[in-house]
Amino acid sequence: MSTQKMIKENTKEDLSISLIKANLYAILSSLPFILLFSIIYIYLWGLESFSKSFIISNFRYLLIILIGVPIHEIIHWIVLVIGKKSVKNVKFGFHIKALCPCVRCKEPVTVQLYRIALIMPGIILGILPSVYGIITSNSLILFWGLVFILAAGGDLLVLWLIRKVSIDEYVLDHPKKAGCYVMKR
Repeated sequence: MSTQKMIKENTKEDLSISLIKANLYAILSSLPFILLFSIIYIYLWGLESFSKSFIISNFRYLLIILIGVPIHEIIHWIVLVIGKKSVKNVKFGFHIKALCPCVRCKEPVTVQLYRIALIMPGIILGILPSVYGIITSNSLILFWGLVFILAAGGDLLVLWLIRKVSIDEYVLDHPKKAGCYVMKR
């Protein structure tokens, strides 16, 4: 049975949002974390130390993005493949209109695996470096973490969209939007 036919026959609910809206909501969903880590850093190490991270060259900022964004997507891919999804069904892509890269799984996955795949880049590239930057007073590493907490904002949004879906349900990535279809059992 084709994926499209399976979607039509088995779809329970479409939990997705346009990529443009997702990018806007990503800022809102990541902002509390960015503010929290920033306030903690400023409280411990001062505003002057904090502001050093934002006075970096355009080259360094570009380098952070060029290195981190592919790693973010590779982490999604690794989690799905480790979760026993076929390599041929987990694809990298790029949405031109929303200017965002993505990894899509073309087969249904458990909500548990989907949630883990969503959250891991934000933890590995965002939260852990932010905490390390705070502990070591390293504002550049904190900056890296804050950038990738922002980059994980869309993933946080999708986690919010699927918050009420039972752990034993299956979901299928939406082919054109941020989010998924919840499959009937």
